[in-house]
Amino acid sequence: MTTGPFGKNENDLNRVSPFNAGHTDFRRRTRQFQDKQEAQRQRGGGGGGGRFSNIFKPSNEGFDRIRLIPGAYEVEVGNPNGTIDKMVLEYFPFVEHYHSGLEKGGVCSGGPLYFLKLSEDPSKPGRAPCKGCDRFFSDMVVNPETGKKKKGPMSRSNKTAFTVLHYHPYHKTESTDRDGKVRKNEETGEPYYDWVPCTGRGCALCKEKAETKQVHRMHWPVPSTHFNLLTGEISNGIGESCANCGNHRSIQAIAWLCEKCQDAVIDMGETQLKNSEIDALVTKECKCPNCGHTGYLQEVIECKKCDNARRASLFDVDFEVKRVATGQNDATILVMGEHEVCDISKDLIELAKPLDLPSIYSPTPMEVQEKIWAGRADDRGGGGRSGSRPLSR
Repeated sequence: MTTGPFGKNENDLNRVSPFNAGHTDFRRRTRQFQDKQEAQRQRGGGGGGGRFSNIFKPSNEGFDRIRLIPGAYEVEVGNPNGTIDKMVLEYFPFVEHYHSGLEKGGVCSGGPLYFLKLSEDPSKPGRAPCKGCDRFFSDMVVNPETGKKKKGPMSRSNKTAFTVLHYHPYHKTESTDRDGKVRKNEETGEPYYDWVPCTGRGCALCKEKAETKQVHRMHWPVPSTHFNLLTGEISNGIGESCANCGNHRSIQAIAWLCEKCQDAVIDMGETQLKNSEIDALVTKECKCPNCGHTGYLQEVIECKKCDNARRASLFDVDFEVKRVATGQNDATILVMGEHEVCDISKDLIELAKPLDLPSIYSPTPMEVQEKIWAGRADDRGGGGRSGSRPLSR
């Protein structure tokens, strides 16, 4: 850390990135949320919601251009000691169970303390009833040689859902079940409809002149690896662009100030701290060596191209993504293409509203869990690989 006379000039203070707004606050909240998730994993000692429709899944052949729409979801996040904190997040976290033998999944109903044991004493903290959690723990096998537990066919995975606009033509078509039969409203007899992506050259729905729209709103459930990449490397790269003038790589940090005395706790022109060390300091509360105040540091930034610098956030851009297979256990990584800092088109304002993600990813009812995971006598070995299977249409 470096202290020094900084921030006393009114021109310096005008460049302070506002607290509770934009890129910096997003990073802080996300770091806090990720720290809590890591503590949950360590406490839990281990490791979708059926078949949802209208799910966005990046292509593995070319880039998809998208826009993430921020929500304001109040969520409860559990701590290892059994206490529960409330956080307001732009995205919605949930826990998914998937049984590789039965090939059926659902959303965990264990609540914010899903990683704790089911408590028989109401006065003590514990998870809520969940058949997925029951199977997750009961199917574990202990290696007699090492004493370590090995996961069974039931997985338990942290997922995060975003609202996304997909800039791609979609066609309206009758909804069909797994047998190819048209799904109909039992009362009216009218068919249900789905919006499906245009397949490009040779698209049958194009030939049929089906109703088409150029942008479609969807929900995007991502695994923890993709979430960490989106909110880490990709978000930080976007943050180098200015949300005011739109120029790429034009933002640079000058200093990080104490919110009380306005002295520089970190002077970027003099500090010897590594970027990772700076990031660790500014995403948590820090004690000012000058006045002793403990709080979040305020960033002073400048733009090389304009006089009203503002870091772009993950929600200020249209950007491109695609999936690339790793060749290991069907895993994929997320790759980012170009991004453009811009406002949402006026004709998309009404569409660009956050979905009700808490309802979409609400816990699977217990009676449904009983049914889908009733199991067979031989399901313990699993009919497929152990682990989480991506949600799909």
